[in-house]
Formats: sequence, structure tokens, C-alpha cells
Amino acid sequence: MPGKRKSSSIKNPKTYEGLKKKGMPKSRAAAISNAQAKKKKKKK
Repeated sequence: MPGKRKSSSIKNPKTYEGLKKKGMPKSRAAAISNAQAKKKKKKK
């Protein structure tokens, strides 16, 4: 599927895609989604 490459560096792809749809740059969306995933992991 062209354009739908799954990146192993994105820890929370659902959040990442949502932020990208809102117009956020890829790098910032990745940083936010990864930070959010890390926060959730720490809670457990």
C-alpha cells in the first residue's frame, strides 16, 4: 500500500495519525504521540 508505511518509531500510531490530520508536522506529531505512549506505559 503506497503511503501507508508503518513506522516502528511511532509508539502510538492512532494519536500520530490524528495529529497529522489536524495539520501538525510529522516530527512534532511523532514526538507528542511517543511521549503520550511513554506516559501511559509508566502509569502501569
